[in-house]
Amino acid sequence: MPEEGDGTYSAIANGVGFLSLRAAAEPYFVGSTSGFHLARMVHLMLSSSFSTLARQSMDFASPNTSLLTSNWEAIESAKIAQDPPQHIADELVALYFSRIHLRYPLIDWVAFRRTYKRKHELEPSRRSDRMRLFVLHMVYAMGARILELNFRREYDVSPESHYATALQYLDASLEIHGVENVQALLLLSLFSLRASESLGTLGGWHVLGLAMRVCTELGLHRKVHYGMAKQCDPYLMEIRKRNFWSAYLLDRSLCITLGRPFAIAEHDIDAELPLDIDEGEDDAEIVQDTHQQQFAERGPLTSAAPQPTNLSSFVHMCRLRRIESGIQHDIYGADVNIKYLVGHRYEVIDKYISKLDSWFDTIPYKESITSRGKSDKTVYDCFEYSQICYSKTMRLLLQPRIAALSTPCDYDPYIVVCAKACGDICKYYKIIHQAHPLSYNLLALHSVFTAGTTLLYCVWIYRDLLKQSVMNDVRACSNVLFVIAERWPAAEQYRDAYEVLASHMQDMFYSDKQEINKLSLPADNVGYDFSRNILSIQQGATGINDVEFWTMYNNLVAENWSDFISTQPSHNWVNQQAPSDQVVPQQANVFQS
Repeated sequence: MPEEGDGTYSAIANGVGFLSLRAAAEPYFVGSTSGFHLARMVHLMLSSSFSTLARQSMDFASPNTSLLTSNWEAIESAKIAQDPPQHIADELVALYFSRIHLRYPLIDWVAFRRTYKRKHELEPSRRSDRMRLFVLHMVYAMGARILELNFRREYDVSPESHYATALQYLDASLEIHGVENVQALLLLSLFSLRASESLGTLGGWHVLGLAMRVCTELGLHRKVHYGMAKQCDPYLMEIRKRNFWSAYLLDRSLCITLGRPFAIAEHDIDAELPLDIDEGEDDAEIVQDTHQQQFAERGPLTSAAPQPTNLSSFVHMCRLRRIESGIQHDIYGADVNIKYLVGHRYEVIDKYISKLDSWFDTIPYKESITSRGKSDKTVYDCFEYSQICYSKTMRLLLQPRIAALSTPCDYDPYIVVCAKACGDICKYYKIIHQAHPLSYNLLALHSVFTAGTTLLYCVWIYRDLLKQSVMNDVRACSNVLFVIAERWPAAEQYRDAYEVLASHMQDMFYSDKQEINKLSLPADNVGYDFSRNILSIQQGATGINDVEFWTMYNNLVAENWSDFISTQPSHNWVNQQAPSDQVVPQQANVFQS
């Protein structure tokens, strides 16, 4: 513990008490309304995405006072970022707006523009300005991360430095029990998912859970009654809705990726969707009139507005995530017997296919990214992005049923639909990247890798799928995984595992030999033992079954997933177990878990 005279500690420790620091290996804090206490919890969750050195110096297995203070010391010892030159700052803000804000419009961008114009007048001694400085440096940090992931080195700007600077102002945002609290937590979670040291640290999931709980405390998940709505500024009401639905989108995406329950159940939500209106429109009368048109006159819109806005994609994605939530409950619920998906749940699957088709028929943007040339539109404003989202949900819907089929199998329409969806994910990711280089994170890696392996399995169990177009999709997946691995070194093991599966598939179908005695990765891939029996299959193509496919899959992937999880903070102090217990045993179908 620092000495009482230590200026750093005494300045923030005034009025802070610790209760039963070691009880049940969990720290409990006194004074839940203090932003300082919540800030410390957040820092514990996010430490791995901040500093490799700080993470290595911490012992998450023994939470105590020194752990808490050493975390603060690591943050405060980081190099503080100065405001970048104007042309660099403009670039960082523009990148955040086009790549992140229009997908998760949680910031009041009208207020942010005012702050940005007077950023040199901000005083850290004022709490309101500390909140603005936190948001400003988080925007800089994520813009700098996008530059870094796209190998743009022309600007000397460090995302970690701006992140560290933002954390110094975090307490001001968390002291206010309001939508500012949600914004701060969501910004931290978004940055954590883009951390360069690991593929989306699990700390982002913990912080996102806090954000969803604050949303619930504030009642953002419930519809605002007419009487209360009349007393509130219509634009600020939209900011509240955008914050909740941004948290909702992120929660659904991350929980589906990690295979964990949602932070809030679908039946507990009756909040209105945000208006399909340009995000910078703050005129109260226009917002009110738009609300009357989109809600009051004919009920909530189930499709995009006649004239797309820069929030049309966001609002339409909210509708898709609600469909995914239903799929998660009806197809992946703990009380669902997967065996019945083979022959007894056609009506459920067909119901969701119909919903997905209706959603896709009403997408707001139908123009291809390859035909529009350079414009001010973002990657989310194109046909390919909508196609990827549609196909990802289709794969989510059909995957358990496909995985439950035996091999080889007769024609099944769901196999064909699933294979096309998986192929489209890989193909359109490649098309988008060629036209508009993307910055990748854990969610993108999961989407591409799972689509590729599911496509291989569809071909494995139904050989009539093997056509040139399908093999092109297999190669597209390989190309995208190589691009991701260039930006995220920890993704190399998934790229390599997929290459083994894809190479084995090609050898099995295209080689004149009936035996495959040896498979190998490129010479520069070391550290993996691929000499297991599964990679020396002594059967012909017709003799290989689904058990062997999943044994190969698990041998290549499960061990690497365990290695990846072991690099994440364990957070024993919140009694949270890492998902290594979800690794599927050998000879088990990983998609049935």
